[in-house]
Amino acid sequence: MLEEQRDIVTHTVQATQGILQPAPNANVAKLKLKDPKPFDGKPTTPFTSWWESVVEFISFYPDSTDAQ
Repeated sequence: MLEEQRDIVTHTVQATQGILQPAPNANVAKLKLKDPKPFDGKPTTPFTSWWESVVEFISFYPDSTDAQ
């Protein structure tokens, strides 16, 4: 039992430090988030919900630039 706990702790530490890599044949799904819709600038378009979608996108993809 103690050995199992040691293995679990070792695995967790390696995973959090980025040492552990997925197996080459591991079937890993990649999450994707749709691009936010362009803001049209019309007074009837709710700015707040559009801005929240932009912030969510940037948070999801931290490497994204403001080029768009």
